[in-house]
Amino acid sequence: MSTAKHLATYDKFLKLRSVAVQAVALAWHDPVFKEAFKEDPVSAMKVYFNYDFPFDIDFIGDKEGREDDYQWNPTGTGGWVGPNNTLELVLPPKPPKGQEALALAAYNANHLTFLTPK
Repeated sequence: MSTAKHLATYDKFLKLRSVAVQAVALAWHDPVFKEAFKEDPVSAMKVYFNYDFPFDIDFIGDKEGREDDYQWNPTGTGGWVGPNNTLELVLPPKPPKGQEALALAAYNANHLTFLTPK
């Protein structure tokens, strides 16, 4: 794969990462969006953020309601899983009032690790 193609793919993942953080923030404040995202994240991202999901993988929301299994912990990580060309985003619960920015920054740094070298 050429360097230009790698950079184009990397840019697509960076955009996905940005939209995912926006989706988490919106889900904390908009229950209609949250349910739409859990049912069909690709469509919800298109409607709410005008984002076209560019990858040939299944992107699924948290239909199992596992949000309640998680708690806001500034040092915690987890939530992205990717077996069999599937990317699932479990929306984390809303953190305590006043900690939203810190939680989003931690989520961006620790949760969205598909771009992080192993």
